[in-house]
Amino acid sequence: GWTGTGDFATLAPVVTGRANGPGGLAGWDGVGLLSTFNVPDGSYDSPTGTLTSPEFVIDARFINFKIGGGNHNGVDTADPLTQLQLVVDGEVVRTMSGGWSEALHQAHWDVGDLIGRTAQIRVVDQNAGGFGYLMVDSIEMNDALPVAPTVFEDWEAPGAPPGWTASGDFAGSNGQGPIGTSDGAGFGSDVGRLLDTYYW
Repeated sequence: GWTGTGDFATLAPVVTGRANGPGGLAGWDGVGLLSTFNVPDGSYDSPTGTLTSPEFVIDARFINFKIGGGNHNGVDTADPLTQLQLVVDGEVVRTMSGGWSEALHQAHWDVGDLIGRTAQIRVVDQNAGGFGYLMVDSIEMNDALPVAPTVFEDWEAPGAPPGWTASGDFAGSNGQGPIGTSDGAGFGSDVGRLLDTYYW
């Protein structure tokens, strides 16, 4: 039901996870996400155009979504846009860009003043240069903001996992335990630290 213009009139920018994303892609939900980075013909940042949703009625206070990619927002940068837009009666009333991030982050628009209005969401990618792409996932209307999950362990402390008991091979490892980092051998370009028994 979405309408594409420019390159997106013929190219499908809905991709399956990391296979068609930038090296640091993370943070999407489920299997797929909308990404103008690779669409999926291997052209990366170069495709440009827009994708516009069908009309819908705003019936909740917040529009929540995940977003990443270039921060070409027309304010901090004067170059062509990479921007998610909320359009009401033909006018852009809310915007959000990707924050110069290869990983998607949670964001929202407060649209309490627009409840009952008919709107559309538009993905704008006019930029074919560096970070000339936008990634979007999990758009929803809700009267509440998403609740951040309780993190049991994020593995960001260096060295052995504090408070954890290791046995077998993991009791050694020069005191490091099975903790790897984003630049460790055997790892790709995941962001941050993680527990992985492949490398220690």
